[in-house]
Amino acid sequence: MDLENQILGLEREGDLPGEMIPYCYFEYLRTHQAFQLVPIFHHNVMDIVSLACLTAVVPFAFRSPEDTSLRQRRGPGGPGALAGASRAV
Repeated sequence: MDLENQILGLEREGDLPGEMIPYCYFEYLRTHQAFQLVPIFHHNVMDIVSLACLTAVVPFAFRSPEDTSLRQRRGPGGPGALAGASRAV
């Protein structure tokens, strides 16, 4: 995902491309093998974690530099710290 890469600095590895999700789901419906759903669940978890990180980061983009101290923008509690959270999943 370009947005994840540009804003959060993330690049998904081994992720199921979104266009393959219907294929995997219909394969599950045809075979009733639940393991067919695992890549879909993983993809969805990554989407949710990325959206949570973006929700925390985006407000900083709309603040003026005068409203935010350097520590808030780049410090341990700043938005960059949240990007690592999605790498852990």
